[in-house]
This record gives sequence, structure tokens and C-alpha cells, in this order.
Amino acid sequence: MKKLLYILSNEKRRLKSEILLGEGPRLKIYPQKKSEFKLLLIASLKPNELLTVQQTIFELIEKSAFTIDLLNVWAGVPRMSKKDLNEYKGIIIHNTFSYHRSELDILNELILKKFEGIKILMKQDEHFRTNRIVEFVKRNNIDLILTIWDEETARGIYSDEKSNVEVMQYLTGYIPEEYRRLNYKIENREIDVGYRGSINPLIFGRLCYEKRKIGDDFIEYAMKYGLITDISSKKEDRFLGKDWLDFLGNCKSVLGVESGSSIVDYDGNVYAKYKRYIFQNPQATEEEILAFLEPYEQGISYCAVSPRHFEAAACRTLQVMYEGDFQGIFKSNRHYISLKKDFSNIEEVVEVILDDRHRKEIVDCAFEEIVMNDEYSFKTFVKKFDTRVLMLLEKR
Repeated sequence: MKKLLYILSNEKRRLKSEILLGEGPRLKIYPQKKSEFKLLLIASLKPNELLTVQQTIFELIEKSAFTIDLLNVWAGVPRMSKKDLNEYKGIIIHNTFSYHRSELDILNELILKKFEGIKILMKQDEHFRTNRIVEFVKRNNIDLILTIWDEETARGIYSDEKSNVEVMQYLTGYIPEEYRRLNYKIENREIDVGYRGSINPLIFGRLCYEKRKIGDDFIEYAMKYGLITDISSKKEDRFLGKDWLDFLGNCKSVLGVESGSSIVDYDGNVYAKYKRYIFQNPQATEEEILAFLEPYEQGISYCAVSPRHFEAAACRTLQVMYEGDFQGIFKSNRHYISLKKDFSNIEEVVEVILDDRHRKEIVDCAFEEIVMNDEYSFKTFVKKFDTRVLMLLEKR
């Protein structure tokens, strides 16, 4: 299958702007491309969508060997005729639209039940009400699910004798080519430690709680060591687009934890018990709530590397993180500095942050072994995706 691609950069930017700022669904965003098969990508791209979300969608459209038309449903799902759908060999449901089961049911009613081609579901946040997604996959004969779980775990969750859905592990984000050309200097950075955390519901477990707590705790220690910090978990303090990269490029180091959730709630029972506990104990502290949830943190892991980790590595910013698996990509004290959760090694961490030579050794290693590694590039992800899709099409 030969790939023919001709997209002028200015036209590409204009089309991106239209799809993000338009008032409704748009089709055929890249009509210049020609290929043997056409796919329809259904996504919910809101205005001012996160950069990493935009990247995944447009890198898939641009780099795929297939012609992919984008249907943006952030303003509502249109009813498509069977004739219109017959133009496509497959439908891809992007994870921006697959979070809520109710939205998927609307999509099924208006589009999926009339479609006879292959169906692909891209999924993230699989830790909450997992069984609802499993049931949707089986009822709608999804052919392939892209999952954050490793493939062995995913097959155990999504596949059985009644379902032959295929699974493919993917990352929450990948490295675009332009990140390899970022040129943020290691020297003369104004901020010693930067961070933008997030405030998540405690039902997602201690891992999500740590996304905020690591910043709150570090501020107290930073004052003792005279560090210049810019740390916040407030939504209004977030940076978007290139402003985020510029922020990283001005920080000697950035805090971090694994992405994902430390509690997998298959059927909503944990959430129901959590709500009942909150109702019965309105004065409970966060630590008391987490202690109540502790027994539910013993199941399978739903931890992942985040696009933030790739972005920091690309900006040559030292990552100071609680030690974790990071899907085997980031290695402790090679690609990042481990910070113990009790901060017992804070003095050693501060020494590395302020030591330009040592800091350079680690960020250079992360850049060369991760950012420059094709395994974590969009190009490789799309190639693997295309291979799986082509195999499905050949079975038809």
C-alpha cells in the first residue's frame, strides 16, 4: 500500500484551526491524501484542547498510510447515513470521546449500528467502571482496542470465549519530530524547581493524590534550601501549548509522578463505598479517606508514563520524581532523580538540582536514550497502528 502525502504547512495549520475552533462536526480534513482504504476518526476536540491531545490526532492523520477523515463531535454527534458510512473501511473512536459510556451509546445509536466495517476503540482512563467498557466492546463487536494496560492484562479484561477483540498497548502520548529539535539551554535557567500538578478525586487512589501532594510538600522543603520555585496545582495556573514548553525550558528541574490510577474500580462498587464513607464521615481528612481506600489499592496496576515526562526530557529539564515503573521507559537515577516519598533523601536531590554538571549528565541521557529513540515516536506508533489495521482489513 503506497502512501501519497502532500500537505502544505500553512494549509495544515489552517485546517487544524478550523477543526478546533469550528462550531460543529467537520469531515474530510485532509482530502489531498489518497490511499486504498479510508478510515473515519471520531474525536471530541474542544477549542483550546490540550496540546498532547491535538498532537496524537493530527500525527495519526498525517502519518498514517490510510486516508483518515476526522469527524469532530465536540458539538454533538451527527446522524450519518449508511451510504455515507460505506465510504469507510473502518471507524476509529478516539479516547477524547470514549470516556463516558453514555456518549458511546449515543454514537452506537447514530453511527455504529449501521456500520459494517472494522471498529477500533482508543481508550484511556480504563480504571473506572471498567466493566461498562468491556460490555460495550462485546455488544458492538469492537475489532481492536488500544489500551494503556499491557496486552496480557488487557486480554484478560476484554477478551473471552464470547469476544475475540484484539488488543494493542499504546502510550498516553508520543514524541513528535519537532521535540528533537528543541534547543532550550541547560545553563542560566531562572527557576530551580517547577511543577504544575492536578487535583484529582481521592477515589482514584493515592497515586492521583500524590500528583498534588508532591508539589505541596516540596514547597516546604524548598524554603529551607533557598530554592526558587514555581509550583502550583491550580487549574488557572496551567500553561498551554508552547507556553508549557517554555516554562519547562526555564526550569532546572520539574517534579513528577506516574500517571494513571492506583485503584481499578470495575463496577463502581468502590465509588459507592467511598461516597457512603464520605457521607457518614464528613469531617474525615484526606489521609483518613485514603486509609479507608487502601484495601482497594491492592489489585492490578493502572500506572503509566505521561506526555509530561517526554516533554520534560525534550526540554532537557531534570525530572525529580517518586520512584515508579514508568512502563519501563524512564529509569531511576539514569533518566530522572528519585525522590523518596518521605523526603528522606531531599538533601541529595537538591545537590543534583544545583549541580549543573550532574544535572546535564542526566538530562542528556534522557534526551539521547528516550527523546531520540524511535520506539517512542509518533512515527513508530502510527506504523504499528497501520499494521494492525491492515491485518484486520485483510481478514474481511
